[in-house]
Amino acid sequence: GRRPTKQSLTDEIASPPSADRNDDRIVFMTASLLFIQLILGAALRHTGNHALAISHIVTGFLVLVHAVLVMLKAFQYSGDQGKLARPAMWLAFLTLIQMSLGAGSFLHTVMLGKDVSLTADRIFFVTAHQSVGALLLALSVFLVFILPAERKGSIGTCLP
Repeated sequence: GRRPTKQSLTDEIASPPSADRNDDRIVFMTASLLFIQLILGAALRHTGNHALAISHIVTGFLVLVHAVLVMLKAFQYSGDQGKLARPAMWLAFLTLIQMSLGAGSFLHTVMLGKDVSLTADRIFFVTAHQSVGALLLALSVFLVFILPAERKGSIGTCLP
């Protein structure tokens, strides 16, 4: 392609953000929020500082809002049958599942404590919560890279 000139780079920086750039930012923010969630969850789990639970819960609701926004953007670009719609729907659906698993983890690790909580239940909720969280992070990073390709109409070369 064409090499960017100093003037073209200046024009791009000075121009107001387009709707496309805003959409990219929403997806990027979703991935960023999920990464923050990972850090908060790890800090909560490994330090036992239950004050972090409130930050983790609030950020979880922000992730849910962003997951729904990403899903709506995916429908806007590719319709409900597009190749981007399915991963975006999974992102929103798994976020709801993740919140349910998080509630179960909170119940078994914080509210009931280690002595009262059944070991198998606690292991299930904590492990599933961590696993789905990792899947959400991977899916959001995938969408960060695939949304621009869908908007340009070149997604057919990226996905089967």
